[in-house]
Amino acid sequence: MTPERWQQISRVYQSALEHTPAARNAFVTEACRDDSDLRREVESLLAREHAHVLVDQPIEVAAAAVVDDDRGLQPNECLGPYRIERLIGAGGMGQVYRAVDTRLQRTVALKVLPSTLARDPQFRMRFEREAHVLASLNHSNITYVYGLEQARDAQALVMERCRAEHL
Repeated sequence: MTPERWQQISRVYQSALEHTPAARNAFVTEACRDDSDLRREVESLLAREHAHVLVDQPIEVAAAAVVDDDRGLQPNECLGPYRIERLIGAGGMGQVYRAVDTRLQRTVALKVLPSTLARDPQFRMRFEREAHVLASLNHSNITYVYGLEQARDAQALVMERCRAEHL
């Protein structure tokens, strides 16, 4: 997507927010006229709970807003058979926790898709695609994927824990 296209989407989206929710659909229809792609993008933003954070913000700000909205997992909380020890990282596509696999008695890394994204079928498919791609690779610089875990409304990628000292 070009910066110009993003600005156009952003302008229509911001203008739509100035209308009452009941009047937005008519406004978007008129503003997008014959541009179905523009309409789809604007409607997608309007449908998202945190869309106002994403428009005209650096990606780090948008990612932090999505991640910070999720309370995350707490130490000693379990996600399936995995007992959380602590948070070791966070980004736009999830939080990574150091956890213990209680069945195999080994330390693992759990990359958990935030619930705000897990509700979106496209993000779930992207997350699963990431798992499939990583699981198909075998290289010393790529962590091993042990599996995918779904528990409650959370989805997690179970991976080999890095051996770095600070983790």
